[in-house]
Amino acid sequence: MIKRSLRLVVAAAFLAATGGVQAATDIAEWQDATVKALVAKQRYPRTALDASAEGTVKVRLAVAPSGDVMGYEIVESSGYAVLDASVLDLLARVSPLPALPVQEQGISVVVPLTYKLDRAVMAADVAVADPAQSLQEWRRAAARAFAKVQEYPVELYNQGVEGTARIQVAVDALGNIVSQELIQSSGNAMLDEESMSMLRRVGLLPELPEGTDSLRFTLPVTYRIR
Repeated sequence: MIKRSLRLVVAAAFLAATGGVQAATDIAEWQDATVKALVAKQRYPRTALDASAEGTVKVRLAVAPSGDVMGYEIVESSGYAVLDASVLDLLARVSPLPALPVQEQGISVVVPLTYKLDRAVMAADVAVADPAQSLQEWRRAAARAFAKVQEYPVELYNQGVEGTARIQVAVDALGNIVSQELIQSSGNAMLDEESMSMLRRVGLLPELPEGTDSLRFTLPVTYRIR
């Protein structure tokens, strides 16, 4: 659905600006490559999933002949700040796009990015060996921290890809993640990388309970579609 929306709008904008069959063909090829680049990096924020937030963000892109994104702005909000912010984050990460066809000197185009899910469930839990109450409280706080930054790659959701990656994590007394290692693959390399990226995004976890200098635990990061 996202991919089709991108194709319709981008094609309409480009075909209106080009003057021949060959130019239209070149633009169509660039458009397809651009759609793939955007979809590959689009993420559905966990907080938006939890809130069942859906919507379409329309953005205006200014693209140089090299494919560098020279500027962008939201011209129509989705109605959800978290989705709007996700699109801005996407555009900050996606440059450069594929280079424009040789006859193009730069373009400006409005692109709709749609977030729509039927039902999606993701889970990031923390399994620790010590059942002490203080550690259980830390476990819940850490799980909330992970949930805030967990994202589902939209491309994989659309393909129905699911899985659970298991990561061994070591934390020091201040809550710094000092090491992380994928010990069991989800079965999909992109989900594995997204799980590891989540740990890099989370930054500082809560401080460990008093008297606990370090903690090592296994973190299962689950991506499931219902």
